[in-house]
Amino acid sequence: METKSTWEYGMQFECCMRRVFGDDAKHIAGSCLDEAYRKKWVERLIKRLVRDAQDLDTSQDHREHVSSLLEIALRQQWTGDEASWHLVFHLLMLITELLGYQGVDGVRPYTPMYWQSLQTHLDVGNARGHAEELHEEFSSAARNRVDVVRYLKDKGLTDFDVAMALKTSEYEVKKLKKEI
Repeated sequence: METKSTWEYGMQFECCMRRVFGDDAKHIAGSCLDEAYRKKWVERLIKRLVRDAQDLDTSQDHREHVSSLLEIALRQQWTGDEASWHLVFHLLMLITELLGYQGVDGVRPYTPMYWQSLQTHLDVGNARGHAEELHEEFSSAARNRVDVVRYLKDKGLTDFDVAMALKTSEYEVKKLKKEI
């Protein structure tokens, strides 16, 4: 690492860690060349991701695959000058798993879904000074989803059929039904 400088990837290191740890990882860029320090942060990040993987709204099998790939990454060599190709390919496998691919058949049995909670939506709005407008926008969208579920249920569709029509989970449909 003597030929490397923090300028080359110190900020990438810090920004990567701050995505998860926020200000706890502030000003760590200058320490990215210290192998033990860098390894400690990488392991801390992967352990957090293993815990977060348990909260994925997916099948148990898919959660286990994601967790397994993360746990394998945790056991990798995180010191030395360059990452091994083994590690690079392993991380690419993890990314494909998170994007819904599974196995070696080119099959994508899972579709990732992301949504923002009302509180997060309002926090972003408050930071930008538009909380009231965003609250109404979020409420309108949520209200529209409830209306669509009500309409489809009135047509005689099951929770599963509604979930397929809306490209969501039955769990989300049941949560929306509670608001009817």
